[in-house]
Amino acid sequence: MPAVAIPGRYAATVTQAQFGQSPKTGTPFLELGLETEEGEHISAWLYLSEKAFENTTRRLQEAFGFDGDYETAPEQIRGKPCSITVEEEESDDGKRRLRVAWVNPPRAAKPLEEGFLARLSAKARTLGLAAPSVAPDNSPNCPF
Repeated sequence: MPAVAIPGRYAATVTQAQFGQSPKTGTPFLELGLETEEGEHISAWLYLSEKAFENTTRRLQEAFGFDGDYETAPEQIRGKPCSITVEEEESDDGKRRLRVAWVNPPRAAKPLEEGFLARLSAKARTLGLAAPSVAPDNSPNCPF
């Protein structure tokens, strides 16, 4: 199982969700194990300090429909799709590493407004970009 190799946006699924606490600072967190559509793996840490709590809770609600019950959070989140943004950062020891900077709802295309495609077609005709209509050849000699 390869790890995410380059920064970017990825469609991903939560494969694991577990709580933990930073050994250095004691800050509680929710760790998400993520698998991208490409089969790559990366973890995200959503911190639960006083300062980060509200943002983390909102992020979980927006991305996964989380109901606010942290006792059942792993079960609510595991197996759900999301969109992640991976960025490169420098670690404490000066090395470069990748981290999940954002966990968002899955990316979905917004529906086009009604009549948009008709307007595009009219524009193509106006600009002379539309091919002239050709009646299908229904003769018995047509190979299609």
